[in-house]
Amino acid sequence: DGYDNGEIVFNKYATKEYEKKALYIKQLVDDSILAYDWKNLGDTAKTWWQDGVYVTSLGWGDVSVEADKYEGYTMAIKMPKLSFTGTAYIRAVMQAINNASADENKVASMKLLNLLYSDQLVSTSYHFGAPELGWKTTEIDGMTYATFEGTYNEDPKDRGYYYWYHAEAGNLFTSLLAVGMTPDFFTVLDSMNTNSQTSANMGFSPDTQPIENEIAALAAVIAEYDDTLTTGMLPDIAPVLQQFNEKLNANGAEKVVTEMQTQLDAWKAAQ
Repeated sequence: DGYDNGEIVFNKYATKEYEKKALYIKQLVDDSILAYDWKNLGDTAKTWWQDGVYVTSLGWGDVSVEADKYEGYTMAIKMPKLSFTGTAYIRAVMQAINNASADENKVASMKLLNLLYSDQLVSTSYHFGAPELGWKTTEIDGMTYATFEGTYNEDPKDRGYYYWYHAEAGNLFTSLLAVGMTPDFFTVLDSMNTNSQTSANMGFSPDTQPIENEIAALAAVIAEYDDTLTTGMLPDIAPVLQQFNEKLNANGAEKVVTEMQTQLDAWKAAQ
């Protein structure tokens, strides 16, 4: 029907899928699986998360669960049935060198990026800090890991430097695995990357100038309603969702969809 292969632009907030998401999270809150107002509990230090107080945690990007995350609790992770990528994800983590930089700085920056994407010592240090101070090497079953025992990263609740599993941190595969990660971490991650589905619109980057006013107005409406609808605290989803979409339409949602469709069609025709 055009939606599953990226041919048709649509307002996701008007879909049954968005409504289903809102209802599902509400059910999790009603059943005390997620805490009421869980987004604003004030646990900025993640103490509850580290101590395993939360019954469950919803997240993305994990391939395994480190033992120190939920000490004393049963650990489990459910892998997604589908992995995918699109232009927005690539742009969000793209590495770039400022064109306004001095030439010698551009060269130095590129040298650093090359090391970050190829050198194990540089990559591991970028993730975990200075060698011997933030991490050390250890052998487990014939594999070399980064261990934090005896370093300033030893306490998982008070790590001075621990920057793991971030696409913007270069080539993750060049870094040593941390102790506690499953030995097949890179194998699973590589499989997810290799088998991921690519958006049919990979490379499409819209010109937002014709609709910049509408985008600003819609962003304000989304900020007003989205969190309210998807944190499970509303007694009744339906009337608020209807009001949300009425405001979106009143602030130019249909104009944005039409403009994006026109640009997408033109981009596809030029490929």
